Amino acid sequence: MAKLSEPASVPWMQGKTLPLLLSYCAVKLAVSFAVSEAFVLVPLQAARGVLPEWASVAGLTAQPLAYVIASALAGWFLDECSDAGTTASDAAAATAQTDRPASVRSARYFLVGGLVLTGLGTLGLASTEALTVVTARVLQGIGAAGAEVAAMVLVAEVFPSERLAFAEGWLETATGLGYALGIPAAGLMYGSGDPAGAAAAAQSGASVCAMALVAFYCLQGISRSFCISILPESSMGLPLIASESADESSRCVHGLPQADSEARRTKNDPQTSYGKLATVASLIFAFGTLMGAVYASLIVADESAYNLSPAGGGGLLMLIAVSYTVSCPLVGQACEGPIEISSLCFTLGLFAGIPAYGLMSTTGSLICQALGLLLLGASEAMVLIPAYPVLVHLVGGLESGATGRASALLNTSYFESVGPELALFLVGRLGFSAAMAVQAVAMALMAGTAVLTFKPDLRWPVR
Repeated sequence: MAKLSEPASVPWMQGKTLPLLLSYCAVKLAVSFAVSEAFVLVPLQAARGVLPEWASVAGLTAQPLAYVIASALAGWFLDECSDAGTTASDAAAATAQTDRPASVRSARYFLVGGLVLTGLGTLGLASTEALTVVTARVLQGIGAAGAEVAAMVLVAEVFPSERLAFAEGWLETATGLGYALGIPAAGLMYGSGDPAGAAAAAQSGASVCAMALVAFYCLQGISRSFCISILPESSMGLPLIASESADESSRCVHGLPQADSEARRTKNDPQTSYGKLATVASLIFAFGTLMGAVYASLIVADESAYNLSPAGGGGLLMLIAVSYTVSCPLVGQACEGPIEISSLCFTLGLFAGIPAYGLMSTTGSLICQALGLLLLGASEAMVLIPAYPVLVHLVGGLESGATGRASALLNTSYFESVGPELALFLVGRLGFSAAMAVQAVAMALMAGTAVLTFKPDLRWPVR
């Protein structure tokens, strides 16, 4: 009887998915921990006169800009490496069934290099030189982009499409946990304003990156030594039976079994697919902008309205990270199966944002605001987790083997740094409550757009 496991197009990773997934999660946690420390260290250093004000603004802006540019370049380069290595990989398949594809080797180099760059950049955050801090933030942006795009590409290589949302859910859980740990850790170490505290915080971020690098190689070694698989014998009624037939392998792109009818429909109508791709990317960008506006305005608004300390406002913001971290694996599990499930979950996540912003627009009630923030974290998970399988599906329908481009598109679309400008415009003119009401209306329009975009796909599939 054939072994029930991953598709035959990726034989090198059969039975090894659990330690591989854990190794990628370790990297994601370390990167988010290190990057999140800068959100505390850089503004506090500027507020205490250690850095000039322009260095704080430049430092907080340089990282996301470098991240966006590096994500796009990393996604393109990894796909080019995959295309260049396809022929050689296919030629060697008959004689070396355990060899890793060229795209996997390239992605691993990107992941390790990105983790090292992030750690080095974190060390520079303790400097009192403005140029050094800005350079450190640029290094963090480049490193985080390389590591995160590579991790998403590697997950797409390991997991079939029906399990991609599940794996992405755990990756984002590690990301949320890193932010939930990194921000308070930096605040505790540098809360007194002692320069030694800033150095300790920076060194802790670099140490976490170093430990993640060790964990990555240890788990990669375990994956070569043991047969541990998190794929069940039958995934959503679709048996993942290893097959050596050329026809079966030809229907797999980067290890992702394609839904034949939908893939053919997408390939036969590229204009429709490009339209969907642009719409989904725009919705992700708009969602990230609205989230960035909350992060930029909540603490100041609560300090004015409720006389809440910055620490208390930061604690409220942490509710988003806690809710997001808890929701990610649940959403990933719920999105397992055909691509229609991911499309539906993406749309429901946008709908969940409507009452979230509605609760936050309520004046005079911190309880309503806290409930809104919790719901907003769940909404963020419901949008971002299924977004990757949807983008992989749409990009794959236009160009085979484009998982790098899909991951880069997700990372560049979810660009929260435009949010502060939106907050300055809306909150400065309308006030926080009215601005949140406007954002609730914007979420309703976005959810309606998603319904129109995925209308053929919003039938709940039978698992």
